[in-house]
Parts: sequence; C-alpha cells; structure tokens
Amino acid sequence: MGIPGQLDAPAYLDALSRVVEACRRENKAAGILSADNERVASLLQRGFSFIAVGSDSSLLGAAAKPRRRVSRRPPDLSRRPVVAKVLIPNGAR
Repeated sequence: MGIPGQLDAPAYLDALSRVVEACRRENKAAGILSADNERVASLLQRGFSFIAVGSDSSLLGAAAKPRRRVSRRPPDLSRRPVVAKVLIPNGAR
C-alpha cells in the first residue's frame, strides 16, 4: 500500500472495511492483529470479531525489559565475592 505505520490513512481504513465485508459475505470471522490495546475498541466497531493484541516477540521483549536494565548495571566491585562450599558426606556420590 505504500503507507507503513499510517493506521489512520483512508486507503488502509478502506482496506480494513473490505476485509470485514468479505468475511461477512463468506460467513467467516474477521480477525486482525493489533500492536496495542488502544485500537481494540475501534477495530471492534469496524466489525472485526477477534483481535489479537501484541505478538509473542513483543510480549517476550516487554517481559525481558526489566532484566535488561539489571544486567546492564555495572558490577559492584566494592563487595567481596561470595564463596560457597559444597559439603558432601562421606560415601555419597
């Protein structure tokens, strides 16, 4: 379509309407993927019967974001390293 990211462009909205109408004609559910929750209400009003919000990669990335912040923190070299000793009872393998 030549309009990436322009979700309010008339050509895109017209295409959405054509998809919904085609699905209705064929008695099929009209579904769409939305990147965020903000568009769900308007997509339901347009006639979509199921809406997936987010993708597995976006959800995984959002869940990993707090860990990325922690792992990028420089180590605190003023603290002594923790040394653990594992005690194995005699005769244990």
